Amino acid sequence: MQLSRATSQSGFTLIEVLVAVVVLGIGLTGMAGLQIVSIRGSQQAYERTQASFLAYDIMDRMRVNLAAARAGDYDTALDEDVSALDLCFGASANCTPAEFADHDRRTWRQSVNDHLPGGLASVATATVAGQVQATVSVQWISADSELVDGDIVPQQLDMVVSL
Repeated sequence: MQLSRATSQSGFTLIEVLVAVVVLGIGLTGMAGLQIVSIRGSQQAYERTQASFLAYDIMDRMRVNLAAARAGDYDTALDEDVSALDLCFGASANCTPAEFADHDRRTWRQSVNDHLPGGLASVATATVAGQVQATVSVQWISADSELVDGDIVPQQLDMVVSL
């Protein structure tokens, strides 16, 4: 009987497979982390875009009703309850500029509340060097809002327009 020589091994050893699995797991974990950061960034961009859109919305409404805007009828504080303001719309409504401004304030603030988490907004007009300027502020609570002394600091977008 003749003994055969040991042949060389072909294929992978168990240790090589385990190392490959660990490297693959680390890579997939890193990709999942990048995906989470990407989604968070997309959400922040979406919220800022909505805030900008809403600020331009009230500015356009003010330009349409310029007399009321210059008279300060669009001025609204962040914490003001506008739900009691009358809605004035339709061809037969015969709204005054002030009533139309109330309608715009109520529908706009509702849109801010609907489109942004914890959404609040304000409008302030002031005369600067003979020119009426409106400052529109939109605030919302974002997932990355900071905590300062136990209070959430909201995100804020401010825009100034001359009327």
